Order: sequence, then structure tokens, then C-alpha cells
Amino acid sequence: MNKKIILIIVAVVIILIIIVAIILFQKDEPNLNLLSPDKEKINEEIILEKEKKEKEQVDPIAILKSQLGLQARSFMARYSTYSSDNMYGNLKILLPQMSEKLAQETSKKISLKEDVQGFVSLTTKVISLSLKEFNEEAKIIFTGQTQEQEVNNGKTILKQRDIEIIFIKENDQWKIDEVIYKQ
Repeated sequence: MNKKIILIIVAVVIILIIIVAIILFQKDEPNLNLLSPDKEKINEEIILEKEKKEKEQVDPIAILKSQLGLQARSFMARYSTYSSDNMYGNLKILLPQMSEKLAQETSKKISLKEDVQGFVSLTTKVISLSLKEFNEEAKIIFTGQTQEQEVNNGKTILKQRDIEIIFIKENDQWKIDEVIYKQ
């Protein structure tokens, strides 16, 4: 009797091993069932939607607008911030970002201000910035609102001003050509 029970147990174990092997084998096998036309269409739509989103994220015009906006904001704050203590070094550092015309004007402005006696300081913060005009072939204009604190021979003046920054393409690079103060 013991032999029969052992034989039955061995047979059951072998059958279970075969069933487990078949299940595992079918799991690893690629599914040869073709997708239904509806599922194929949905998959294509998902792929096309992903590709469209990727193209939107790599839009060169949007990147250019963003880069120039950051440059305009930084330039606006730095160009309008200077001090006689550092010999207007902040303005001198910005010269490579300027067109030849604006760089010459700024250099003249610096040389005139260096002759002024006493302490002069202007600190500017950009409050807002917006794109006013975008012409990729000619010019790009940003407008911004700033808050300025001027110290001139012990007197402090606070004011808000609107500034317009105009970019032009010079030697295949966008350079700042004009800084127009409104008010």
C-alpha cells in the first residue's frame, strides 16, 4: 500500500510540474494574437500625440523668446544698476551684449560719469517684463517696469519707470541696440 500512495504522490507532483512548466512557457512566448484594428488606431493616436508634444517642447521660436526674455530682464536690471565706487564696472561688463551703436553710446556715458565728483549709485529691480514685438528677421522688443533707488550725494530718490529693450540681429547674434526709458 505504501508503494501505491508513493506512486500516486509522485504522479501528482509530476503532473503539477508539467502544468507549471506549461504556464511559464506560455508566459514567455510572445502573444501572436494581432491587435484589433481599434487598438491599433488608439496606439497610433497615442504615438502621434506624444510626437506632437515633443515637437511643441522643442519649438525654436519659443526657446528664442524665452532666452531673449531672460537676457532682457537681466540686462534691464544690470544696465540700470551702477555705482561710482566700482567705476561703472557693471556697465562695462554688459558691453559684449550690446550692438556696436549702443556700446559706443554707453562707453561715452561711462566716461562722462567717471568725471563726476561724489558718490552716485543707482539700484534697479525689474518688476515685470513682457514681449511687445517679435520679428525674427528684424527686431524683438521687450517692455518692462522697474523700481529704481538712486543715491546722489546723500540724497535718495525712489521711482518706478518703464523701460523698452530692443534687440537686433548683428553678425548672426541678437544684440541689444536700444534702451528706451519711458516717463
